[in-house]
Amino acid sequence: MNKIKKILVASTSTSTCKRTIHNGVTLAKKLGAKLYVYHSDFDPFNLEGWGLPIPSLQVVRKDYRQQMEEDRTMLNRVIEEEKTPDMQLEIFVTEKPMVREVSRIVHEQKIDLLIMTAFEEGRLEHFIYGHSTHEIVRTMPCSIMLVKEHHSWEE
Repeated sequence: MNKIKKILVASTSTSTCKRTIHNGVTLAKKLGAKLYVYHSDFDPFNLEGWGLPIPSLQVVRKDYRQQMEEDRTMLNRVIEEEKTPDMQLEIFVTEKPMVREVSRIVHEQKIDLLIMTAFEEGRLEHFIYGHSTHEIVRTMPCSIMLVKEHHSWEE
């Protein structure tokens, strides 16, 4: 088995990624690996340049951005609370689509293990995040760990 030296946690900056971040930090500590955390800050409601007069959509966008900020703050707090002083850590935040950015980071940093949340992707998630877990799984050259936020036997 190859030694895991670099771990990337891909987060959509939502509260559902808390367990995924926790698993990434825990594995990096146990394996002595460098941890990379990617937060997708993709805004599907960004209508700049479209010239669409939809005031109600702007309200939804504002609420969405505020929720993303709160979630990212919570996820960063999880990282800060759990990491050790000697842990190597690099955080990426971009507004680009997740599939493209995760692929770029995996290839540029030569990631050994990608950790991401395994959630049921419906039409809304596909619209918001513009990605498919299946697409990421098919195209990555590294091992992938999918984390379920809620196990069916948990209450």
